Amino acid sequence: MPSAIELREVCVDARGGSRILDGVTLKIAGGESVAFIGRSGAGKTTALRLINGLVRPSRGEVLIDGVPLGSTDLIALRRRTGYIIQGSGLFPHRSVYDNVATIPRLLRWPEGDTRAAADEALRMIGLTGFGNRMPRSLSGGEQQRVGIARAIIASPSILLCDEPFGALDPSGGGCAGRLVHEERGPGGAGADGGFTMVSDILHMTGEHMVIVLVSVVAAIVIGVPLGIWCTRRARAGGVVLRVVDAIQTVPSLALFGLLIPVPFIGGIGMRTAILALILYSLLPIVRNTVTGIRGVDPNVRDAGVAMGFTPRQLLLQVELPLAMPTIVAGIRIATVVGIGLATIAAAIGGGGLGTLIFRGVAMVDNRLILAGALPAAGLALLADIVLTLVERRLLGTMKDER
Repeated sequence: MPSAIELREVCVDARGGSRILDGVTLKIAGGESVAFIGRSGAGKTTALRLINGLVRPSRGEVLIDGVPLGSTDLIALRRRTGYIIQGSGLFPHRSVYDNVATIPRLLRWPEGDTRAAADEALRMIGLTGFGNRMPRSLSGGEQQRVGIARAIIASPSILLCDEPFGALDPSGGGCAGRLVHEERGPGGAGADGGFTMVSDILHMTGEHMVIVLVSVVAAIVIGVPLGIWCTRRARAGGVVLRVVDAIQTVPSLALFGLLIPVPFIGGIGMRTAILALILYSLLPIVRNTVTGIRGVDPNVRDAGVAMGFTPRQLLLQVELPLAMPTIVAGIRIATVVGIGLATIAAAIGGGGLGTLIFRGVAMVDNRLILAGALPAAGLALLADIVLTLVERRLLGTMKDER
């Protein structure tokens, strides 16, 4: 069964006095996949080594299933933890088969089960017939694949991956990625340790919907009043529209990256993704609000003024109702575009269906790419249909009233 991992205010100091990790607090639920993103030297490998007990924190504590690492049997923990080491870390004096079979033998599996699991792992990784070869006779990519097979052969409850696919070519990366998500070990597959595709799709679809819903609602709350203000202040409104237009010209991935270092509102995760989508959603909402209000028949507006409507009453009872179909069209565009752009949120740890797409691209696995792309396309089509019906309903109501 997957294990839960927790880091509490963990600090790691280097020998020279510099700090590698400073006050890291993190919770990873059992079965959850988490990626550490950062530049070289940011402490990603150190964080992985902390979880495996290879590095001790200078301050704070690491817990596995609620138990502090200092109170844990590290030998037992490491035998149920798969660790794909950067650079493979193969034993040079052992054959490929003996390297892959290391953990099953430490766990005293029957030799027949060990042999069957190792042969299957080598087949899946594309190295059938390589069992008797020595690591020095393999290419860098082949050594990395052996390291992946060695790490996952015993269905570990924790899998630590330190740049597992960096040395692989596209075809090797695809095979390796699929193997990482397959279960290994005697007794076949079990629901607890495997890659549950349907569960992942449902979970990430939910994340995707939250990102889009929150960003579009926030954009409506900001954009509609801003559009109204632009119609009341012609010069200043023109400046605002040009600024909103300029935001739309920034490449989406670049905008995500630019927001990461912004204090208080930036960082890695869903918050930054939502902020970026709010900025992208403003243009169609603001511009359609301006267009809708300015498109109101001047005679109708004059009639309202002539009857003694206050500016507020004129806005709420005449201009906004007549502009609503155009505003809804802007909301529809913002929603559909937001659903597509939200897939990029995975690049900065924002979650959503883009996680499956990025994972599939990295592993050259079309199944994973489609698992993320098809639900995203379905959400976009559904949103477009629903909001188009709302738009037509509003237009029909206006025609009936005329």
